Amino acid sequence: MKCYSIIFTCLAISFLFPNTVCTHVQQERLGIFYHQKRNYEQACNHYSRALADNPHNITVLYNLSLALTELGKFDESQHALEAIIQQQPLHKDAKRKLVLHYLRNKEWKKALPLLSVNDYWWYNEDITDKKILIRHDGGFGDVIQFMRYAKHLHQAGAYVTVETPAALIPLLSRCSFINSLIPQGNPLPVADKKYIVSTPRLAFIMQNRLNQSSSDTPYLTAHPTLIDYWKKQLSDDTNFKIGLCWHSSTMRDQTGVIVPNPRSIPLNKFAPLSQIPGVSFYTLQKVNGTDQLRTLSGKFVVHEFGNNFDQANGRFMDTAAVMKNLDLIITVDTAIAHLAGALDVPVWVMLPTVSDFRWFKNCSDSPWYPTMRLFRQQQYNDWDTVVQKIAQKLQKYIK
Repeated sequence: MKCYSIIFTCLAISFLFPNTVCTHVQQERLGIFYHQKRNYEQACNHYSRALADNPHNITVLYNLSLALTELGKFDESQHALEAIIQQQPLHKDAKRKLVLHYLRNKEWKKALPLLSVNDYWWYNEDITDKKILIRHDGGFGDVIQFMRYAKHLHQAGAYVTVETPAALIPLLSRCSFINSLIPQGNPLPVADKKYIVSTPRLAFIMQNRLNQSSSDTPYLTAHPTLIDYWKKQLSDDTNFKIGLCWHSSTMRDQTGVIVPNPRSIPLNKFAPLSQIPGVSFYTLQKVNGTDQLRTLSGKFVVHEFGNNFDQANGRFMDTAAVMKNLDLIITVDTAIAHLAGALDVPVWVMLPTVSDFRWFKNCSDSPWYPTMRLFRQQQYNDWDTVVQKIAQKLQKYIK
């Protein structure tokens, strides 16, 4: 309560007496206050004022780097983190954030010393007939993206076992390059080598391929029977057919309260696309965000596939088959984006100002998926401009 009292006192003083200077401690607390309110510009202002009086305050410098990142000011954030590492080389949080900046910039040599990774892949090893286990690490989208490496291992002669969330087994069981699938939580088999393929490793594995045309895709396939089924279901629609996904995973703050995920976009923000003639929309959204379908009005219609979709045949099975019958997927950064890319279908991904490092910086294409195009926010939470750019691109795309 004392901390909040100081914050509100300083807020009142700043409002009533704008020329009054708060102490660096008060400035720091004001920065934290605005940071928690997601007012990152004000947070940066107060953190900077606190640092002016106490430039060696590591906590403030780290918080400043986080706020700068949220604003998309990656270079400034990187410089702040580098200053922290100079003072405290073992600062774990700063190292973890800094390595993401280096990876985003494809500065591999700078990132490598900061990564606690013992093995980077099987390069220069003979793995013929070796039993290789790829362990699960990450969400559904990560698992889908990692499966290209199971393919590489299999082609190199290994017997490949993949640990995966049980929900993905129907989809991954169609991969001829996976010899065995183990549901997450089950006992793991004996293997000659195990790889926990996390996203930092992912970048290093692919760094020698990032400037080449990807030959990996497609590495996932939809079931032919389901493709034919959904082709018939959609046969009456002669429009340009677009699948939409607008909601990413649920986020909680430090108190456990659900907060907006910056990767998600309200469904009604897509409404300007419905003004383009000859276009039909279909929902690929599951679980979170589906309630927004009930809030649409006017000419913006998003067709649904029914409650049995992706239920009887397994998670993502109907989705994959539908994707093969749609003309384009427009999605936020979620598993749907990776599934579309792995299937080699056209997909446009909408990214917030702070996107995952795997999408790198200032590029509109993706080295992971040749059929993918990226549309980035230029200002925090500004999806309207992104939708406008998509609308302009879409009008040319369908002609």
